Amino acid sequence: MPAAPVVEMRGIDRSFPGVRALKGVDFELRPGEVHGLLGENGAGKSTLMKILGGLYRPEAGEVLIDGRPVTIDSPAAATALGIAFIHQELNQALHLSVAENIYLGRPPVTGPFRRVDWRAMYQGAAAVLERLGAQIDPRATLGSLGVGARQMVEIARALSLDARVLIMDEPTAALTEPEVERLFAVMRSLVEAGVAIVYISHRLEEIFTICDRVTVLRDGQRIGSWPIDQVTADHLITHMVGRQLTERFPKVEVAPGDTLLEVRDLLLRGSSTPVSFTVRRGEILGIAGLMGAGRTHRGQGFHEAVDGVQGIDVVASQPADFDRAKGLTVMENILQAHPDIVAVFAHNDEMALGALEAIEAAGKADQIKVVGFDATDDAVKAVQEGRMAATVAQKPKEMGRLGVETALKHLNGEKVDEYIPVPLELVTK
Repeated sequence: MPAAPVVEMRGIDRSFPGVRALKGVDFELRPGEVHGLLGENGAGKSTLMKILGGLYRPEAGEVLIDGRPVTIDSPAAATALGIAFIHQELNQALHLSVAENIYLGRPPVTGPFRRVDWRAMYQGAAAVLERLGAQIDPRATLGSLGVGARQMVEIARALSLDARVLIMDEPTAALTEPEVERLFAVMRSLVEAGVAIVYISHRLEEIFTICDRVTVLRDGQRIGSWPIDQVTADHLITHMVGRQLTERFPKVEVAPGDTLLEVRDLLLRGSSTPVSFTVRRGEILGIAGLMGAGRTHRGQGFHEAVDGVQGIDVVASQPADFDRAKGLTVMENILQAHPDIVAVFAHNDEMALGALEAIEAAGKADQIKVVGFDATDDAVKAVQEGRMAATVAQKPKEMGRLGVETALKHLNGEKVDEYIPVPLELVTK
């Protein structure tokens, strides 16, 4: 006979402006199980768990712990009930040490004056990190670590709470395969000790590897719950999207055409290995990697960035400083290596103006177009004089409005895009 639930959520409703995020959702969690929570983006998974974690309050319904109704009106209340939450979005104190982040808000103290017991803090942090198999120095500043290591620190913080209920929201998004395996080993040991785990993920292979049961949400409603050994991936996907998918990725045969983009020896900030690739007409180029590995990082510095033009050849990239003299020196080196360069884009006007000086000194002002960013007075003047092709100006009012809208979305629990388009205006002659 199954154990009595440690958590029961009955008839949970929650709305945000213009959106009914949860519609009478029921959910239960038993001790000693990993319960997978699935659904498309916006299905209500994170909202439901944020209610259990004390970040949101339900507008209807009730939460029971060990069969008793409880009010969870804050993360502190959730912690007091033995509930720990590993969030998908890392919200950490990057200027503090790893150990301070693990014990943030609850440092071990000693003596009549309750001073922080630093030795106990570092020893405790080292022990929980060792349990995860994470080779991270507890004294290291958190901001000096990569995203994957910071995710391990977040997991270590939750483990240090000795929680009865552990909520994991996409915990493996930034982890390597060995780190995932170590995390799963820790999860199995926790389950053997009676800890109940909610596991939110879009990775079905992980759901089938680690979960005992699975619940699917769709459009804010609970569609169903099943033992993991009684469902297939197709079964879960069908319930997640609400229809049968006959072909998830239908194969389209296209013969790649001529090269549209060629990148040679592009050196990204923080990397010692240059990147080269080509993209041909009719071809999809996939760029894979962990969070923080540089998939979306384009290098803040010089590179041609002209959309929709065939035959673009990115020949150089350099990290950008707000230093006109460095811009001049870098541009001189680029001109020596690539005398046929035709366009330069700098991520700030100081670098652009420095590059412009080098280009003019080399007598190539008519050959090379320079575009800057920031619309400083000197850059706008250079554009008006016809020396620079353009500079990009940000629109403060629109940026302010966008910032307020984004903040409200975050406060209301709505999904906020990782990258937000910034309103810009091109300043030309």
